[in-house]
Amino acid sequence: MRPIHKAAVLLVAFTFLCLPLKAAEHADRIFVNGNIWTEDEAHPQAEALAINGDRLLAVGSNAEIRALAVPDTAVLDLHGRFVIPGFQDSHLHFPGPSVNEVDLVGAETLQQFQQRIADFAKSHRTLPWIVGAGWGYALFPNQKPDKKYLDSIVSDRPVYVSERDGHMGLANSKALALAGITGDTPNPPNGRIMRDGTGQPTGELKEAAQELLTSHIPPRSDEDRYESLLQHMDEAASYGLTAVQDAALCECSGNHRRLPVAPAGRAQERPLPTPRGDNLRGSGQTTGHGETWSHSRPDARHDHGV
Repeated sequence: MRPIHKAAVLLVAFTFLCLPLKAAEHADRIFVNGNIWTEDEAHPQAEALAINGDRLLAVGSNAEIRALAVPDTAVLDLHGRFVIPGFQDSHLHFPGPSVNEVDLVGAETLQQFQQRIADFAKSHRTLPWIVGAGWGYALFPNQKPDKKYLDSIVSDRPVYVSERDGHMGLANSKALALAGITGDTPNPPNGRIMRDGTGQPTGELKEAAQELLTSHIPPRSDEDRYESLLQHMDEAASYGLTAVQDAALCECSGNHRRLPVAPAGRAQERPLPTPRGDNLRGSGQTTGHGETWSHSRPDARHDHGV
């Protein structure tokens, strides 16, 4: 009989380690009849695994794992499904875009761009600003974004939508007026206000010029950030991600530590903040804090500016 392989690592990102299974450890779920890739070159495949809470207890044959069952152990038949360790993304930005932002990723025509914004504005009538991201220059005639394409669909509220890489954005006339951006407004250092032939702003703001307008957009609430975190954790899990390293801890000013990660039974992957060393030193934060589903650890690539 093939030896049973025991492990004591988190289920959602399991890498199999050979450790003894303590008699007191209880298998509350076992999965059988699976095609399990173990990452162990000596024993690359297994049929079944046992779990206690969110910890993987043992991996082995159907018979070996079934022997760990007790009367209250749930037995789940995988029916030959393929099981692999979860993927980890080493550079994501949680909590991600707001649930109250229009998603323009994938809009391929000006009509699609406008329709998404118009539909979003109609379904979010109480939002003081319409914001979003994800457009590309190819949407616009001659690749020239202009506020008129926003004014024609939303004129009663300020609108600001960022280009897909975040280095520029497009505002409607209402947003420009609220921000006080006119033909007389000078370009800020490291930024540019795009202008038409008469010198008036077209609505396109590049690099640091965006701050002239984004500073007027109300900040996201903790509730918004939390709902966004849950939504994007679900999205990440749907692609097989079971752990992520958050590259934007410095941008969140400690929100990872203030907000709960997920309600019971909702968490599907672990956010692992990976702050830059200089940001940690400046804010007085340290690595190593956290809990089962969220903790902080250093990332040498960030410390070296990569």
